[in-house]
Amino acid sequence: MKCPGQDRGFWQGNPVVEVPCPVCGWSVEVFRDEAKGRCAHCGHRFPNPGGNFGCAQWCPMARECLGFVPERPQPASASEGAVAARLITRLEALLAAKPDQLGRALRAFRHAREMVARTGGNPQVVLVATLLSGAGASQVGTTTADCGTAAAPWATL
Repeated sequence: MKCPGQDRGFWQGNPVVEVPCPVCGWSVEVFRDEAKGRCAHCGHRFPNPGGNFGCAQWCPMARECLGFVPERPQPASASEGAVAARLITRLEALLAAKPDQLGRALRAFRHAREMVARTGGNPQVVLVATLLSGAGASQVGTTTADCGTAAAPWATL
């Protein structure tokens, strides 16, 4: 039996993605079920940008099916709640012009996530507070005292 994600009978839309080679720019056709593309012009092999291998995150047969297990950044887990994930998205937009400040907030978030996993605590409280303090809430456009008001940039979360 084939994996439903890799069985072409279940596919909808165009199964072929045409992308430029990242090295030489030559047009390369890659099927959705191919993990890597190979440029016929220069021979460079690259990951399939049109592939959706999300099933490999949970499927025990991923290595046999795909030949590899893709590493992808994971969003905030369910125990951390959707608030942290939405806050990260909002901070990325607010701090796009301040990458050092955003990086500091995300590093603090990762560290706090590790600490909560090791020592316990309410991740929904700890991680949101860490993101806000790591981003320097008073420098983003409001003070920490204003975080609960409509004036706060993240009040719509």
